[in-house]
Amino acid sequence: MRQNHEKQCRETDYWSASSPSDIKREDHRPATDFNSYAMEDWVLPDFDDVFDHKKLLHVSKGAVFSEEECAEVVAMAEAYFAERGGWTQLPSGRYQIDGFWIKDVPPVKAWFDARLKTTLFPTLVALYPEFVDDVAHLCMDSAYVFKYNPETGGQSDIHTDSGCLTFTIALNPKEEYDGGGTWFENLGPEGTVVEMDVGQVTFRPGGVRHQGHAITRGRRYVIGGFMMHRGKVEVVRQLLVQGTARALAGDPEGARALLRRAVALNPRFDGARVTYADALKKQGETAMAEEQLEEGLALNPRNVEALYSLGLLKQEAGDLEAAAALFERVVAVDPLDQEAAWARAEVAGQQGDRAAEAAWYATLLDGDPARRGARWARAALNCGAAHGDAGDAAEEVRLYKLALEKDPGFYEALFSLGSAHANAGEFLKALPLFRRARAAAEPGSEEELRALTLLYKAAALHLQGQMRETGVALGPEETQAALQELMGEEHFRAVLERRGQR
Repeated sequence: MRQNHEKQCRETDYWSASSPSDIKREDHRPATDFNSYAMEDWVLPDFDDVFDHKKLLHVSKGAVFSEEECAEVVAMAEAYFAERGGWTQLPSGRYQIDGFWIKDVPPVKAWFDARLKTTLFPTLVALYPEFVDDVAHLCMDSAYVFKYNPETGGQSDIHTDSGCLTFTIALNPKEEYDGGGTWFENLGPEGTVVEMDVGQVTFRPGGVRHQGHAITRGRRYVIGGFMMHRGKVEVVRQLLVQGTARALAGDPEGARALLRRAVALNPRFDGARVTYADALKKQGETAMAEEQLEEGLALNPRNVEALYSLGLLKQEAGDLEAAAALFERVVAVDPLDQEAAWARAEVAGQQGDRAAEAAWYATLLDGDPARRGARWARAALNCGAAHGDAGDAAEEVRLYKLALEKDPGFYEALFSLGSAHANAGEFLKALPLFRRARAAAEPGSEEELRALTLLYKAAALHLQGQMRETGVALGPEETQAALQELMGEEHFRAVLERRGQR
């Protein structure tokens, strides 16, 4: 493990000091004044007993980098990608965000390397003297620039970063966007959101759990950097990374051994227990997985990963009441956690509580109204069905229409909306929906037959109503012609073929 760490440090893509003499010790000072925050109850995966928890998080009071300098960095990035047809994208949680690794963009890297030497590394030495005493001990693992917008700048998952130390730099003024800010789990009883204006920097250990808040207007540019200490190997974090990689590679036994070792090395770190529990679950050891998750929650009752994973285990075991309570605890910590809200809605459906199911699906839809796709269409559909069961036909129809806005070819929404109109006697509104439902169904399937059957019934009922209103009865040939016109020739012939008629 040490060999791998030393190799990473040697092969860093960024500036690093070749010896302590590269920067004079008197230059190891903060770039500006900082607000420092305590996290005395927080447990880091590595070096927890080294860091001063009374001063674990540092946020610059003013700009470390001038607005003009930050604007120049943004302009360099924009010009670089304008010549190449647009920004690349990097994964960030559930989103793909416009961004790039700084090492890949030469003009930005040149600026960044210079600032590592003159500003960032010296400031880190000054802020964390108990952990690092010279810039020669620091090297970059990776660094990126992200460009957030309302489409890709949604709230991130609660997470920790790689690297023993990390920093975030705000590159544009707050007036250029709405939203943003970083929520830190252990700042205050319910966490605290830290906001930065252009040029400000936040420094912290990588093991501090946090969450980026959503951008709702404009664009926000940030730099994130992750560092290593040449002489201090992050053993627990590396075990967690390697164990997860082994699991993904189809080596569950190897993964389990590495993750068990991580827990043993730092039994107070709740994150190791969550990752270990995931490996146990994949091997079918659900009782052991539950035990690890419960121990993790005893260490940190707000660990949303542990709450969610334990909720899934309870749901699978049929303990729906316990599952519901756990998913609700997730949402209490992170109100925009979509996975937990989905799971809570599903549990309500399993419990037969249609009102609660509708309420949870409505929470999802209201929280992210612009989202499209099959999953969001399903939420609108289920919410509509619950309102239909409660006798609220108008809301039922509205939600089925919303489902079709999110996924226009969604069979169940087409069929359900057609049925709702037919039940209300609105047959002319139902007919095109049943036609679309049949087209969306697999040929020859039960779904196709259902759509065709109701298409025929709706046409027949509409025709009967017309004859009652006019008092004019149609003969067999006239009736067939009228049905064909209402249904469409293709669909009418399909009915005749099923009846053995030509």
